[in-house]
Parts: sequence; C-alpha cells; structure tokens
Amino acid sequence: MRNESNWVKCVKTFGVEIVSFLCKFPATEHDPSSFNIDVPFYDNNLIIIVVNGIFKETHKEKQSMRSFCRTFNIISQGQGYVIVNDMFVISSLSVCDLFRCFFYHPLTNFVF
Repeated sequence: MRNESNWVKCVKTFGVEIVSFLCKFPATEHDPSSFNIDVPFYDNNLIIIVVNGIFKETHKEKQSMRSFCRTFNIISQGQGYVIVNDMFVISSLSVCDLFRCFFYHPLTNFVF
C-alpha cells in the first residue's frame, strides 16, 4: 500500500481488534501433516517462531487450497511472554505442495 493512511487503517494492534478481524476470515480446514514449525532465533528476551502449512477454504463449493506462513515475534514480559508482532502471509500452493496435502501419512507408509 502506497498511501500510509490506508496502511495504518489495516494494522490491528489490540486483542479485541485482532480477534474481530480474524473472525471475518472464511471457514477453513488445515492439514496438520503439512505443518512446519521453525524457531530461527531465540534468547532470553526474544523468540521468533515461524509456522508454515496448507489449508483449504471450506466455505466455497470449489474448495480452494492455499499455503500460509505465520511469523510470531515474542518477547518476555514479567513472568511470561507476549506476542508483539504476528505476520500472516497466504499464497497459492506449489505443484509439490498440492500433491502432498490432505493425505494420511503414517510413518510406516509415508508418501512423498
């Protein structure tokens, strides 16, 4: 977004505002076997967690498949932790992702 005032309107900064925004998203079904979780950085004051996975939008007659990436920046505060930044990116699936998702993969019969 080039116009800063439009960008500021899109940023959600408080709990109720964030939850209200997320509730407007369409219904989805996630493929837990597609999840990848990475912790590229951590120390006593900051933890960065990246979660990637695949989901399908279930509100449409034709269920669209998408991939997502969420990056959480978490800091220590008092006796616990607080998420200070949550970046959420949705994109189209790659061909490889399309063939791997929403299938049951027991460890004894893993399918690539």
